[in-house]
Parts: sequence; C-alpha cells; structure tokens
Amino acid sequence: MAEFGYFALGKYHTEDRATENENHVHVKSEEETIEHILKHEKSAAAILCQLKTQHVDQVSNLQWTKDVVGIVATLGKVDDDRSILQLPSAYLGLETMLAVVCKTHEGVKALEAYDKHGSINRSSGLHGLGYSIGRPVEGPFLVFCLQSLRSLTGLCSILSSCGQGKYREMCEKRVLIVGGTGYLGQHLLQSFAEIQQTSPCTLAFTYHTTPPPQPLLRAIPHAVPFQVDLCTGDGLHAVTQTLGQPDVVVNCAALSVPRACEMDPAAAMSINIPTALIKWLSSFSGKNTLLIHLSTDQVYEGIKSFYKEEDETVPVNVYGKSKVTAEQFVCANCSNFAILRSSIIYGPQTISPVPKSLPIQWMDSVLAKGEPLDFFHDEFRCPVYVKDLVTVIRTLTDRWIAEGNQMQLLLNVGGPDRVSRFQMAEAVAHARNYNTSLITPVSASSVDRGVKSPADISMDITKLIQMLHISPISYAKGVRLTLDAEASS
Repeated sequence: MAEFGYFALGKYHTEDRATENENHVHVKSEEETIEHILKHEKSAAAILCQLKTQHVDQVSNLQWTKDVVGIVATLGKVDDDRSILQLPSAYLGLETMLAVVCKTHEGVKALEAYDKHGSINRSSGLHGLGYSIGRPVEGPFLVFCLQSLRSLTGLCSILSSCGQGKYREMCEKRVLIVGGTGYLGQHLLQSFAEIQQTSPCTLAFTYHTTPPPQPLLRAIPHAVPFQVDLCTGDGLHAVTQTLGQPDVVVNCAALSVPRACEMDPAAAMSINIPTALIKWLSSFSGKNTLLIHLSTDQVYEGIKSFYKEEDETVPVNVYGKSKVTAEQFVCANCSNFAILRSSIIYGPQTISPVPKSLPIQWMDSVLAKGEPLDFFHDEFRCPVYVKDLVTVIRTLTDRWIAEGNQMQLLLNVGGPDRVSRFQMAEAVAHARNYNTSLITPVSASSVDRGVKSPADISMDITKLIQMLHISPISYAKGVRLTLDAEASS
C-alpha cells in the first residue's frame, strides 16, 4: 500500500521506504496515482479511473456518474476546503484507498442494482459500464457517502484515535437480517427503513423458500433479498459478493413452534443451531461483524419465577434444547455477539401479514365472538412488545457501529409483567370491553399439546434495563398499542 503513501490538501505524496531518510517524501502526481489504481484491473476504482480518463463522452450522459466524487486515493480536498483524509495508506488499507466516494445516498444506490432474487444486475450501474469497456467488476467494493458524514471537522484526529470506532460512521452500516420475512424480521426491516434519512444503512435480508412478499418489497425497496438455506449455507456466497462483510447480522430465523420441533428434532437442531451462518462469518478476515442471535425463555426449566441470565439452563422440550445448544455454539465460535433470550413477542401485524396467528390478534378475534373460552392460569411468561425488542436490537447495533467495542453479551428480553395466558386474555378483554366472564381459567395439565411446556419461565430483566437503559412497556399498554394499530390499519 506504500505506493499510495500520504495524500493531503490536494497534493499527492508517497513515503519512500527505500531511502535511508525515513522522513523523506516526494510529490506524486494524480496521473501516477491513477496509474497505480489501474493496476487493480477489475476493481471499481480502476473502472472509474479508466472511464474518467478514456471514456469521457460515454459517461457524461449518465446522471449517476455526476454523483461520484472520485476515489479515496486521488482525493485530498472537497469543495469547502476541508481535508478528507491525512493518513498513510498503510494505516487505511488497500480496500479503503480504492473506495469510491459519492455525494449522496442515491448516488451510492445507483452504482449497483439487484434483481428480485438479490443477485447483481450486471447490465446496469457501474457493472454495466465495466462490461462495456472490458473491465467487469469483480468482488465487493467499498463506498463512502459524503451525505453520511456526521462532521468533517477534526476528522483526521477522530480517525487516528478511534480506528475501527468512529471511523466506521463514515460508511453506511451494512445490516443483514436473517429471517427477514418473519414477524420480528419484518419489524426490524421496517425500523431500519424508517431511519434512512438520519442514519442510512445498506439493508439486506434472507428468506428460505417462499419468495419475499411483494408488499414487503414495495414498502422497503432498497432492502436486498437473498435466498439462503441456513442448514447448508447455500446462498451466503451471494451475500458476500453483493454486500461484502456485514457490520451487523441479526439472526431471527428459527423453527420456533415447540410441537414441530418435538416431531422433528433433527430439523430443529439443523435450523436453530447457526452452524453454516457462523462458518460464513468466520470466513471474513476481520472480526468486524456483530452477531445478534435470538434465543428464547424456553431455555429455562420453569420451576421458579424471574430467572436471571446466570441461572442454569434446563430445557424441558426439544425447542428449548436446540436453543441452548445454539447459544453454546455461538459462545464457542464467535468473539463478537449478543444473545437475546426473548419471551413471547407480540404487537402489530407486519407489512406483509405472517401466516402464524399473533397472540393479541387471536385473543381479540375469539373473544369478539362472545363464546366461552378456556385459558391456562398456571403457565407464566413475560411477553415483550415487538417494538421494544426492535429497540434493543437497534441500540446494540448503534453501540457497535459507534464505539466498535466487541461484546459477549447474554440478555433476558421480556416485558416487566409476569402473566399467565388467562391474564393475557383478561387484558385484551378489558381493553375491548368484552365480557370477562367468558374467560375460564384452566390448568395446562388438562390439555395434551403433544409437547411438554415449562410452567414458569418469567424472566428478570434488570440487566437489560441497566446495560441498555431500556425499560420495556407494560403488557397492558402493549395490548392497547397493538389493538390501536390494528384498528388504524
């Protein structure tokens, strides 16, 4: 990387390592710098440099090329005379020196387009231009967006002091939601999409067999879908080619129906233990990805109230056992992770309605019929409002991006209330002014569900509140918010 040397204030310098005087530098012209860039023949940087120098007429008619400022290695100043970088390439690395710099988010998006399967459309954007001049782009490339810079004042000192910390804020975050078409996955996609103007990120998600629903694709058009088989890892290579190494991976995918897990334990273990996902993450040279892995309260035995994270895990069914094994696998094979033990997740319906019944909506629908119903009074959970869980994930994401400090974190994520199914239904009835006498409390032992269920897996969330300063809302308030959202949709 010494060939790029130092560059600052519009001049190009290189450190002469062959000389006896270590402080000796000489000016390197922009033409010489471009010559070095062109040696990386099929890089995005080389293609842009060749277009700029040899195909001016071809690119002058393309609007998106006007948004490209240049390549990091050739830049020393921006229009307002503030220095972009003043660091040696040996520190920044080759990938950064060859990074493309764009003015706006739209310019970044125009560089690369995707088809409905998440594959790169090689006939458009930079890929199309590359093919037209015989230099097809190979591999991922880094892009800096000036619109994403929080401040250029004192940037050099920030870079040198923080390294992988605040320097990461220069780039759009690359966030991959594994299981993005599920209930939590869709809510996460919606949340990240809502903050694009203030905190833009490159957003991608995986799905298994069913193509992503059109309502979801229309609502979040910039999110890139990838078909991935988590059992085999098929499809993850396409993520690498298009996205590169993600900054954050949120693993929401699971076989989460306890009875289904009981019927097919092998499938439960294969899907719920993220072997292929972690093997893929391990293929990247840098330890710069945070894995946020969703687990469950069903890792606990259920013989007491308000379990803490350090309590022993003694699952009573296959689903719980698969999630305990998954937690152990993550801890043994990841250096940067957060495991979230979630209780029942409830809240508004998703952009594209999920096929499974949602707890509040189901209770509301059956109570509205005015027929007597039985609910368990002796199984207790701490249901969590979905937007609170999203906030937890977003907070962990933002903390990693901003600070760059690796974590090995295990958190209970539930609501503040320990409630039975009977109490859950009562809260819905009160919110809707239904006749509560229609709700009959029964014992869980009176029904054969084909799977053993823990009696009391309520969780202590003190650690969550203290570490992330997040206080989940009460169950009663969450019910009201859910029903209000259903009424307005």
